[in-house]
Amino acid sequence: MDHAIFLLKNAIPYEWRSCMWLAKNVLCLNRDRKQILRRDHTGKYKDINKFTCKDFYWNVVRKKVVNSYAPMIWARRCNIEFRNWFLIWNFKVKNTIVKKMAQFNYYLLYDKIPHRLNLWKWKKAEYPECETCKCIDDCMHFLFDCSVVVHFWRKLNYLINLIYKANIKFVWKHVIFGYMLDCNKFEPLNVLLIVATFCVYKARIIKETNIWRLLIEELTCINIIKKDKTIEAKKKMYVNGDK
Repeated sequence: MDHAIFLLKNAIPYEWRSCMWLAKNVLCLNRDRKQILRRDHTGKYKDINKFTCKDFYWNVVRKKVVNSYAPMIWARRCNIEFRNWFLIWNFKVKNTIVKKMAQFNYYLLYDKIPHRLNLWKWKKAEYPECETCKCIDDCMHFLFDCSVVVHFWRKLNYLINLIYKANIKFVWKHVIFGYMLDCNKFEPLNVLLIVATFCVYKARIIKETNIWRLLIEELTCINIIKKDKTIEAKKKMYVNGDK
């Protein structure tokens, strides 16, 4: 039982832990039936034993939102100034069409992907070093710097420079923060970066050597999903009588 409580506690996101007062003082089982006064949805003090769902909801949503720690950590690791985190979050997670990539981006931004350093911290691996390069296998090494994937990134960088007729040099910060996200011109490039990073992750997990095959498959799936969404939107317009 204690182990289950420990796992549940660690599963709570870091940003939610400022709201743990609710779990301790409001959602806990009040065995002694002592009166604990909290404000209800009307703003009046009321015993929490008589709280309704609306009162609990009001207490949750009115709490002050704590800024995410992820952008500060990545900005410090990449030696850059703090970026527009809402733009990064919306592009990589909230507005990503493919849900599995949105989920991957979430774990990537919070450095929760199962590279060997994390596995070692989680006591799932005996050592934190990369099996190929014999150096610390952190997030950057696992997805970008390892000798298994570095050739893929160089070739992709070369192809993108041919397409855009520019001299763009990819570095690790572009994988996290994107490349000029505020410029619509580079939106396809940033989508390609998301898909490519996901394919590298997938290839490392399933030990696939041909990352290009995975990239073509994922890009094809995205195009199909976009077409389906466009057709669905047109059907809705037709049903509503819009032209």
